[in-house]
Amino acid sequence: MPKKWEKFKHQLPTARDNIPYGTPDLALEIERLNENNILKSKTINMAYYQDGVISFKNNMKDKGDLLSHHWSKFSHKSSC
Repeated sequence: MPKKWEKFKHQLPTARDNIPYGTPDLALEIERLNENNILKSKTINMAYYQDGVISFKNNMKDKGDLLSHHWSKFSHKSSC
């Protein structure tokens, strides 16, 4: 069974798969995604990094609610 982050891959804005977590290149990739106005979902999937889902909210409860929403929305779809 795919891990949760794999279900989000390409369903949410997804950082390119050659960009490792915690690098300056990831910061540039987030900037690229934001410039293309595709961060409306307030969530990014990092194709390179297992467990790599970043959400942008004001507090942990809101982040959890957002990720639960995305999980519910995409859980019936197969991963790419």
